[in-house]
Amino acid sequence: MEDIIQILNKNKLLIKLNQNIYNKEVIFATSNYFSLKCIILIDSIDGNYIDVIFEQKQGININLKIVAEEFCNEIIKKQLQYEINERTKKIRELIVEHAFSPIKNLNEEMRYYE
Repeated sequence: MEDIIQILNKNKLLIKLNQNIYNKEVIFATSNYFSLKCIILIDSIDGNYIDVIFEQKQGININLKIVAEEFCNEIIKKQLQYEINERTKKIRELIVEHAFSPIKNLNEEMRYYE
């Protein structure tokens, strides 16, 4: 993890995320989740990497390295959830459509009697 997390100064850390591995929505969702603990800045250096900078909030004493390590674990979890959701999206849509199809038919019947 030492190579992934770069210490910029005593109040700032940097994590470089490969956009070929992590979806942009996942990066923003994970960053938002950690924004209560510290200030998070997101920047794109080039087309392949996104920098996530962690900065200590004034008056809050936390270990930024631990927060950054937790971020690394959480982003893997959220990326996996995202990929599973994408893979199962069609089947979920079919299940919902099937579950509510009687209601659709009922609505059509109700219009017939109006």
